[in-house]
Amino acid sequence: MKKTSVKKWVSKGICFAGIMLLILPCTAMGFNKNLKKNFSKAKPINPSISPEYDQNAYQNAKNGKKDLSGVNLRRANLLRVNLSGANLTGADLSYAVLSEADLTNAKLYGAILINARLSKAKLDRADFYKADLSGACLRNASLTDTNLLGATLNGADCRSAKFFRTILNNVKGLKVDFSGALINQAQIKNASLKESK
Repeated sequence: MKKTSVKKWVSKGICFAGIMLLILPCTAMGFNKNLKKNFSKAKPINPSISPEYDQNAYQNAKNGKKDLSGVNLRRANLLRVNLSGANLTGADLSYAVLSEADLTNAKLYGAILINARLSKAKLDRADFYKADLSGACLRNASLTDTNLLGATLNGADCRSAKFFRTILNNVKGLKVDFSGALINQAQIKNASLKESK
């Protein structure tokens, strides 16, 4: 091969590489713009709206309706709601936020409150017969004369809660945290509270 032809091929190769270096960033910029456009069209997810709970039940709860038996209120935000005297028998309140809520005299027979937040809630004289409170947060909650007969409290956070004359008979609770809790005149017959503190 002649020296001149080699020089030509080398010069063509350098020229081609230079053109590619100019084209690629522009293409990438256009691609990024298209990506931004597509993502800007996507609707943002609103974390306050949960597809899990029933909207009618949620509105009834927020409006203080008393008959809420068997309703689905999973992940509902019921912060400081007044549910005193409400019938929540068999209701699903898993992961619901009930912090500082008033559940005085409420009926929660067999209700599901797995990982529910009940910190600083008023639970005086409420009936949690055979309710499932596994992983629930009851920190600083008031449970005077509350019935927890046969309830499940596995992994519940009961720190600084007030258990005055509370019925804890037949309670099943593995690794329940009662640190700083006030337990006075409570009934704790046949309760299983293994590895609890």
